[in-house]
Amino acid sequence: MTGELPAVQVEGGVNVANVTEVKTKKRQLRHSNYFITINTNKRFTGHEPHFKRRTREFEKAITDTFADEVGDIVVFKEGGPADIKSINLEYGIELGDELGCLHVHLTLKISHYAKLKLDYAAIRAKMLEKLPFLEGKPVHMSNRLYRDAGGTLRDYMNKNKAASGASGAK
Repeated sequence: MTGELPAVQVEGGVNVANVTEVKTKKRQLRHSNYFITINTNKRFTGHEPHFKRRTREFEKAITDTFADEVGDIVVFKEGGPADIKSINLEYGIELGDELGCLHVHLTLKISHYAKLKLDYAAIRAKMLEKLPFLEGKPVHMSNRLYRDAGGTLRDYMNKNKAASGASGAK
């Protein structure tokens, strides 16, 4: 707006005069970083004839859910999908040392101009939908938000092993 606006008289004696510009809020780039573990609770030795197929199915479910269909698992408090600048997914699928459960450790990094959060119920539902070998039994999921945008999957997996005493130190 240009030019001077007339004074505005407000009941109570407050005088607001010469309002010349409206300040707009600057969009702030935000970074949401998640460490997530999804455990199928299905035990394998790694030698079953269908093990490789199950692992490929699990990998496809992870990449479909967290890369191709990420809009289905994000809840926007403000903004929308157009406010997402970038998404980075890094993951590692493995068999648990003790119980032999097939699981994935992943980092999901979202750079955005929105206010958003992950819908963990939707993630669980996607896993059930995409993995018939679960036979309707829910996956176990743990997640941690982290501030360090430089955090890597290796850092996450190493911290998990150290916390459980599996760091290899004697």
